[in-house]
Amino acid sequence: LMKLWIFGEAHGIPLLQNEIIDSTHKKLSMDANIPLASLQYLYEHISPTSSFRLYYIEALARMGLAVNHIARDHVGLWPRAALIDVMRIMWVAGGDACSNADFRAWDLGQYYVHDDGTKCK
Repeated sequence: LMKLWIFGEAHGIPLLQNEIIDSTHKKLSMDANIPLASLQYLYEHISPTSSFRLYYIEALARMGLAVNHIARDHVGLWPRAALIDVMRIMWVAGGDACSNADFRAWDLGQYYVHDDGTKCK
């Protein structure tokens, strides 16, 4: 999905990018595993200002997945920037993880890519 995101971003295809956010959200809602290769790819190939990168790391942090995963001696496998992002997100959230039900109900519109001049309702 991350390679598709890069393709959609390079070719200006917001609908594809938004579908990727939806698909990723559905997958994380059902299967709370963190594929480290994907996380490393995300931080190596997707811009820090990308809404997909923001969504992905915020989802991992807010669901408590990042903290649990880091605590299991995987900290050395995480990109340094990802660790910093997780700490920043959790600081803003007051250290609280959201429930799976709350996560499934997230308003994904804040992460969507829009054509110029359009916004989510």
